[in-house]
Amino acid sequence: MLGGEPTYSKNFYFFLDELKKYTWPKKLAISITSNLNTNEPAFKRLEAYIEDLPFDWQIGVSNESYEKIAENIRYGLKIKNFERNLANYTKLKKVSRIIFAPTMNAFNVKNFEKYIEFVHGILKKNNKNQEFIWIGNWVDNNPDQLDCKYLPNNFIDYIEDSIKTMKKTMIDINVDKSQEFLIFDWLDNMKKRILSSNEDLPKIKKYLKYLKSVKPYLNDTLLLKQLTYDR
Repeated sequence: MLGGEPTYSKNFYFFLDELKKYTWPKKLAISITSNLNTNEPAFKRLEAYIEDLPFDWQIGVSNESYEKIAENIRYGLKIKNFERNLANYTKLKKVSRIIFAPTMNAFNVKNFEKYIEFVHGILKKNNKNQEFIWIGNWVDNNPDQLDCKYLPNNFIDYIEDSIKTMKKTMIDINVDKSQEFLIFDWLDNMKKRILSSNEDLPKIKKYLKYLKSVKPYLNDTLLLKQLTYDR
């Protein structure tokens, strides 16, 4: 189940209430995708449903960056909410799997390595036995202006760093080995995407100017810095 944000949808809870009326196979799974910005009362409400319904739950995590960069790419996100909710999901016995589902874009490539360290660190601290996988995506035509293909070729260095960090930090946590290849194929495809396209930073910056006009609290200065290669 996707959103918007399902944990804030009245229809989502209506759907869960309807599920309570029936008898279900023991191995049925429910998968929801969230940006983990849920406030504490809403999380407690969902937690009660997770505990009450006889399903395995798989939690898709829709985010791809860390700290203030995340709060500007995912406008309205509070990283403290994200950290608290991810930690809480790892502690729920009926959550059988966490699926990290980042969407690579022009503004998160530099920061993605820190995001990997951040979420893997939460798993290690709270429940290193929690099974997880990574399934990546990228912005391509919605909107096209944020496609990472418009970044300079040397930005593949940041992706190389992410690959190294991914391998290093997942060693002693419970990644599904049968699907581990997916994240590395995805990161390799990101490198190819950047190398096979023409750089066009003005296109990204023009769209950022538009975003600032409709999102007045957006920190466009911070996002502009993500377009600068500073190794």
